[in-house]
Amino acid sequence: MRPTDLMARTGSRMAGAGIDFQAEIARRSRHAATTSARALAVRARRLAVRARRLPPVSAFGRGHADRATTRDAVGIP
Repeated sequence: MRPTDLMARTGSRMAGAGIDFQAEIARRSRHAATTSARALAVRARRLAVRARRLPPVSAFGRGHADRATTRDAVGIP
């Protein structure tokens, strides 16, 4: 075997290992993102169910205001 062939064989083996590594890292990151998104969706559904069970705001003694909430002028006499 010629030295150049030996270098090509070793280099291609290393390149293949690098490609496999990159593919595995990409697969793991996609899996983590998918798992996180699913967990957030489940949490949001649970919170929505709990929010629907809450009593209306009027049950706490505060109803709708007749006028919109405004901001006072700050620093203007």
